[in-house]
Amino acid sequence: DRIDTFNFFEVGYKLKVLLGIAPSKEKINKKIHSFLYYFINWVNIFKKNNPHWDFDKIRKIEKKFKYNSIFYFLQKDQLHQDSYYSFNDKRIKTLIESLDNDNCEIGLHGTVQSSSSFDAMKDIKMNLESVSPQNIVGIRQHRLVYSSFITTAIQEKADLKYDSTLGFAEHEGFRNSFCLPFKIFDHENNRMSDIWEFPLIAMDATLFIYRKLDVKESIEILNEIIQETIKFNGLFTFLWHNGFQVDCNVPGINHFYKILINVINKSGGENILGKDLLKKLLEN
Repeated sequence: DRIDTFNFFEVGYKLKVLLGIAPSKEKINKKIHSFLYYFINWVNIFKKNNPHWDFDKIRKIEKKFKYNSIFYFLQKDQLHQDSYYSFNDKRIKTLIESLDNDNCEIGLHGTVQSSSSFDAMKDIKMNLESVSPQNIVGIRQHRLVYSSFITTAIQEKADLKYDSTLGFAEHEGFRNSFCLPFKIFDHENNRMSDIWEFPLIAMDATLFIYRKLDVKESIEILNEIIQETIKFNGLFTFLWHNGFQVDCNVPGINHFYKILINVINKSGGENILGKDLLKKLLEN
């Protein structure tokens, strides 16, 4: 979603918080410190500190366990709703090339508008494919914005093959009472759609922002879900945002991703990309 911690918009938001224009429960000294921290880092042209650009750190953790991930890229569209970067940015093109060389998957993070507009979906998919060496087959809608039947039909028409949006924002767990891939049913036409759903089981913001859990509590809860998924030989899908430690002031958050990957690895589960799971499903 974000690739820069310090930019004009983030500094502007911190200023609004300081002036009381934007809501915040922080004390005044914290508001002042936060604004100055963002402002100084933003204007510092000699040393750019950018905690959100932590892709090397993420990949270092995953490589230790011989894991690969799907990286969903979000196009700049509606201001303050989608991203602030373009797929054609040099950094993004270089990152996509690096991830492809690492055998990771490049996926589409659908803009808010794309959930209800085929033209928007078609444009962002075409734009990402223009800079990606991979065909784009998978999507997760930004902010988990998903209109039943409408979004499914749009994704299908755009020739996407799987979605991984359907999960709870406020709580981890099996939104569809199911931990296996399934096809979305098209009630309007009384048929199975061509889109596979790889259900989202949990994400970082759910645990640490909505639920306000600590690292230990989160690992314990996710381990229970992992064990339940193993019983049914199911699919455990976890959403981790780059730079999440910046947006979450939980002690030990910097080590959480490494701990979770270790727990998953010890469970004996197979690490699989969406495009590879799709091939298995089509073979069967």
